[in-house]
Amino acid sequence: MLPPKCRRVLVACSGGGDSAALAALVAEAKLDAELIHFDHGWREDSASEGEFVREIGKQLGLPTRSDRLELPEAGNREAVARQARYEALDRIADETGACAVLTGHTAEDRAETLWLWLLRGTGPSGLAPLPASRPILPGSEILLVRPLLGYHREALRDLLRERGLSWIEDPSNAELDLRRNRVRHRLLPFIADEFDIDPTGGAARLAERMGEILEHLDDELAARGLDPVATRHDRAALVALPPALARHFLHALLRRHGEPEAEAVERLLHGIARTDSGAVIRLPGGLSARLESDALVLEPGGETAEPPEGLPQARVHPGGLEIPVEDAELALPGGWILRIHVHDGPADPPENALSARFDLDALAAPLRLANPESGMRIRLLGGPGEGKLSDLFIDRKVPRPYRAAWPLLLDASGRLLWAPGLGRSELAPLLPGTRRTLCLDLEPGSA
Repeated sequence: MLPPKCRRVLVACSGGGDSAALAALVAEAKLDAELIHFDHGWREDSASEGEFVREIGKQLGLPTRSDRLELPEAGNREAVARQARYEALDRIADETGACAVLTGHTAEDRAETLWLWLLRGTGPSGLAPLPASRPILPGSEILLVRPLLGYHREALRDLLRERGLSWIEDPSNAELDLRRNRVRHRLLPFIADEFDIDPTGGAARLAERMGEILEHLDDELAARGLDPVATRHDRAALVALPPALARHFLHALLRRHGEPEAEAVERLLHGIARTDSGAVIRLPGGLSARLESDALVLEPGGETAEPPEGLPQARVHPGGLEIPVEDAELALPGGWILRIHVHDGPADPPENALSARFDLDALAAPLRLANPESGMRIRLLGGPGEGKLSDLFIDRKVPRPYRAAWPLLLDASGRLLWAPGLGRSELAPLLPGTRRTLCLDLEPGSA
């Protein structure tokens, strides 16, 4: 379940029976792990839970970290807290070199999630099995892993009793103003008693069957050359899809950027078939869909996100955009302009991070502009060493929706030379003997 080269993991631990059992199993497996606890401050005695988790860590020989996580007042409390935890866990994993975050989701959690989706009137994707692993956040390299989905809660508590370990019951799990708790304490027991069936087992069987159907739909999309990972999609091919397959594709497309809303899927479906070229459909999660005559293009700039001023955005084709190494002005997608100048001898240093200077004769041409791809790395000039581009985005606090369209300069071998606004690599530095300097200045189109 963990990636082959995964050596270090984080364990999200609230001190409850599920996460305490997970911590015990992780310790027995002798994984390089750290327990992570968050205090949301919802109750006066909530700080004591962190102490309890630290005690669990001592008993199991696992290091423990407990952080206070302040939450905004607006929105669904549970959803806001979950998102905040995942963002914090993603950041901590990056900082500590962990490749995965383990959570104590059980068979009952899987059943409750499915019944909640049924109550909302979900489509097929909402009935799919809760995945055993997925990126913890859209676009993240950190995995969220759920190793206990095959376990029932009571079996995990029996495991703790056998090992002489204790756990705490979170009082919020009994608060019936939360919809999940009403499903847990009222709906599922009622179904079990009134109809003499096991709603947990039934949910698992339904999810398994639906998972098979969704795999078939994914195969159908792949056979038609449609990939939800891409950002540009053939509009005619989408219009030709049967409605059910089109909805599945659009749902998968939006799900990579957060949990999609059914209304957003329907808006896209309607727009693809009927909207004129040039229209932009604003979507939740900091996205928009631009409708060209022959394509649907996803890009940053949706209902909840406006690009920060001065943030470079230029969505280029997958193969990249070759740039000339002579005096020129290149208009880029997104309204930015790349000014290119060749200077005799070493030039003066650039005035800001949206400009870069390279020893032209030390570069491996042709040069091209491209957008970020998974696994890209850069060794910054004057920096501590080579690091992941994704870490650089995090360090410089670049909002996630705008990373995919960031313009990057690559050399002929695909090495990352320059991330405008973030820094240039140590390749082709200017030296006293430099004969020709390649001067690059990225500017907004209005400049």
